[in-house]
Amino acid sequence: MVKSIDVESAIRNHNIIDLDERTEFAAQLEEIESKIDPDADNLQAENDLQIDPRVPVEGRERFLRARCRVLQEEVTRLQKDAQNSNEKYHKARRDLTEKTENISKLQKISDRQRKDLDKLKTSK
Repeated sequence: MVKSIDVESAIRNHNIIDLDERTEFAAQLEEIESKIDPDADNLQAENDLQIDPRVPVEGRERFLRARCRVLQEEVTRLQKDAQNSNEKYHKARRDLTEKTENISKLQKISDRQRKDLDKLKTSK
């Protein structure tokens, strides 16, 4: 899957990370970013993620931007879900109100018809 980069040896030997390793790190980041499923509930896993301080600044920035983008997408998805739920709630509430009003009207009509029927029975 993803090959780890030996950051310690690069730091010890050269005090910098080789360009090939940086390129490989960038490729790994792209691979990870492409596999991110916006529907997955990885909140706990994201909270557990920590960046090794020895990772190059560019890599950290890229990682944090990607994480920020994923979190923003999650917020957007949750906002849409909340809006849909809110719309469903209000629709159900309107339907309930409408049905209650219809039942009330039908009860009034039924009561009036009973009275009319009783009048007809008593008048004969």
